[in-house]
Amino acid sequence: MGLVRFGPLVLRWCLSCNIPVVEQKECSICGATTVEVPVTPPGDVKPGFTRELRMFRQILDRQFGKGCGTALFPKNKVVVLNPVPSIDKMYEIILDGQVVGAVRYDIKKGWQMLLRMEGAFRIAKFLTKNYVVADEGAVAPILNGSNLMAVGVVEAEETIEEGDEVIVLDNLRRPLAVGVAKMDAQEMLKITEGEKRGVAVKVRWKEGWREPRILKDTITGWKRIAEGSRGVLAKREEMAVNFIKSVVGKYNKPVAVSFSGGKDSMVTLLLVLKAGLKPKILFVDTGLELPETVEYVKQTAGKFNLELLVDTAGNSFWENLELFGPPGRDFRWCCKLCKLGPTARLIANNFPGGAVVFIGQRVYESEQRAQKGSVWDNPWVPGQIGASPVQYWNALHIWLYIMLSGVEINPWYAEGMERIGCYLCPASSIGDFYIIRKKFREFEKWEKYLKDYALRHNLPAEFLKYGLWRWRKLPPGIKEYIGGVEVRQVEKGIELRLADSYSPCVGGYRIEGVYNTKFELARIENLLNIIGIPKCQEGMCEIDFAQVFAEGAIAVKGKDEQEMRGNLEKLHAVIMKAVSCVRCGICASRCPQGAITVDEKGIKIDAGKCGHCGTCLQPCPAVVYRQDTEVW
Repeated sequence: MGLVRFGPLVLRWCLSCNIPVVEQKECSICGATTVEVPVTPPGDVKPGFTRELRMFRQILDRQFGKGCGTALFPKNKVVVLNPVPSIDKMYEIILDGQVVGAVRYDIKKGWQMLLRMEGAFRIAKFLTKNYVVADEGAVAPILNGSNLMAVGVVEAEETIEEGDEVIVLDNLRRPLAVGVAKMDAQEMLKITEGEKRGVAVKVRWKEGWREPRILKDTITGWKRIAEGSRGVLAKREEMAVNFIKSVVGKYNKPVAVSFSGGKDSMVTLLLVLKAGLKPKILFVDTGLELPETVEYVKQTAGKFNLELLVDTAGNSFWENLELFGPPGRDFRWCCKLCKLGPTARLIANNFPGGAVVFIGQRVYESEQRAQKGSVWDNPWVPGQIGASPVQYWNALHIWLYIMLSGVEINPWYAEGMERIGCYLCPASSIGDFYIIRKKFREFEKWEKYLKDYALRHNLPAEFLKYGLWRWRKLPPGIKEYIGGVEVRQVEKGIELRLADSYSPCVGGYRIEGVYNTKFELARIENLLNIIGIPKCQEGMCEIDFAQVFAEGAIAVKGKDEQEMRGNLEKLHAVIMKAVSCVRCGICASRCPQGAITVDEKGIKIDAGKCGHCGTCLQPCPAVVYRQDTEVW
């Protein structure tokens, strides 16, 4: 995956206190000059929690031998983790002010530790697995940038398989290089010299032997560690509070905080309180929340004595799975239906004149958020003015601010979750699902659905094994990593087939089309009010520029080709809303005349109130997400 940079790299280290420091060049504890720690962009660094370090020790012991885990991660060692671009979940591991390696969830092999030389030096005394001893003549070429060829292998630990992470040792059994095995141990050690051909180990890092650079651990406990960054955190707080006051003063509307139960929304809440405001807390229960998150939200509202406003999507996700199919990173119908729909209802029901809603959004999270400003309108949530006081904060700013404040964190962070949200979110990694599956039995329901879906549509095993359901169209990096996977077409839902060409008619042009379904004309008639005044007779409804027939046919006209196609687009949107309404309520919230209500069948238009303005056509999940059907 390509490198991305959404903001400056801010990780520094106080070598005297042996603690991470965010941004500032002097440690607020001892006054010593801090040093920059080069990490891979975007550099959204987080603390390594106790349970994560325990898992890392287990991974190291499994890969390289008992005792290696404790050698690299002794008790009380301060560790920070840097999420980096990869096929799946991956962190760079930083301790003692240096990157010692990375941990990655390999979708083929599970959790893997990828050491750098500093990490290899630290576990050398305990190494009993996944090592290769190089011939003395191969040492210089390796240090000069060559891979280890099979002919240069003197010894190979017998369990090595192709693709394993291995440590290359010199003839004194000291780490010389680390890399990935390109053949198994038996291939490396073929007896006949002439058969020993090819690359045995593709070298990733190399360095001649030296003693590891281990610093003394003088400070423990993250609250004390955060003191080292107090100066810059105070400045960040002051800027955020001024921003909050400015936004509130500009818009003069009621104030709320969107609280998801995550770290960013917690800091946003703390900052709004610091600004002297008493906001309402908005929480949307998507129906896919982890139980601990729901409880954490309630506890937080109670702790600060704030009114908690809740709306829920209920069972909407499961009820609409057959309509849309599994959600994807490039097909997030679930967010619109389960998150933004209830949010729009919350705003409409509680803030009829609109509200300023402070949201914990940061540029380091995604390219889309990096391009978004600190204040914005969301077309899916009418009446909400969104604003983020932490837009330009790094995750380490967030975490250290939380540690200084002393507030409790969502317990799922301690389990190793990087973000908190819907437990089956397609934006999650398989590594995240690995963590959730261990503690949340409800995840089995989702896995069963995916298995049944794959069987019904005759999808390949990779669809489940590698989590390919998370995309409608696979990114090139995923395709390359897993090899060729056949593209399959799932049967179409509501499909429109247009005539081959449009034709001249009185006053302009006309085009005809047919859907692969029959229409309930009474419902079509009601929703046609959105774009005109309908007139109906036996088997047909019409407005001034279109006709709709019960058997599924349509005809649309316009004074020129451009108008005709625009009218076709509007009519198609009405039909999609009529046939596939998911009852999210977003259009009801957007209607300036209050002409829309929602019942068990979907939306209903009050013709006496409707102004036929078309405001409710977009955005709409039924319109946006019912037109592309290609899956893997």
